[in-house]
Amino acid sequence: MSIINVVISLNFGVMIALFFGIRSSILYAHTNSQRICYFIVVFIVSLMIYCPLFTSIVALPNFIANWASKKVNSKNQD
Repeated sequence: MSIINVVISLNFGVMIALFFGIRSSILYAHTNSQRICYFIVVFIVSLMIYCPLFTSIVALPNFIANWASKKVNSKNQD
């Protein structure tokens, strides 16, 4: 798994978290302090959910491919 794939998935997670944070602060807050609070809470929770999710989506196929490759190589050596 290359570093660029991880960086892309993390950036995608941050972009979605920013989108949800900004959207929730605009739609649901009434005062400026509520907007800041809603943004921070939604942004952090979205980061906790989406960054690991997208990183695992990128990493899982690579781990499965490596496992299958090692399995085939061990059968070919026997």
